[in-house]
Amino acid sequence: MKRAACSLVLFAIMVTRAIAASPDFSGKWVMNKDKSDFRLGPDGPTPDFTMTITQTAEAISIKQKMSTEQGDFEREYKLLPDGKAHETPWFMNQPAQVTAKWDGNVLVLDAVQEVQGGQFEGKSTTKDRWELSADGKTLTISSSMQTSMGEWNSKRIMEKQ
Repeated sequence: MKRAACSLVLFAIMVTRAIAASPDFSGKWVMNKDKSDFRLGPDGPTPDFTMTITQTAEAISIKQKMSTEQGDFEREYKLLPDGKAHETPWFMNQPAQVTAKWDGNVLVLDAVQEVQGGQFEGKSTTKDRWELSADGKTLTISSSMQTSMGEWNSKRIMEKQ
């Protein structure tokens, strides 16, 4: 009985340390357009891009807004960094199976979806890496996306407000 209790306590300490070691992305973030390489589609415009993030040990909630001459696009979604696929609104606000997990201090996202309608119709996959600077003021989101229109990579340099 004592051995089981000790094992449970050690496991709880390890889980607590793992959670505490994860970067906290909470706050309002604005994309630095001069430092970023991000467009809406392979040849689309570079939007104004903001994110408001709320983070707990279990979930990361994101409110995103992009603005271009064509209008504003908003999306809200939640990431559960447990290594399991969860349905969430993704590209073009359509549902995707998104897996989020920590790789050290980097949040890694893998998304798979079937885009319905428009020029991107068909299977789409996205791989993201979210990295927070040591001072907590810069969030770098590197993305690779494969769609029916081809593959493109982007990098968003987000500055904390």
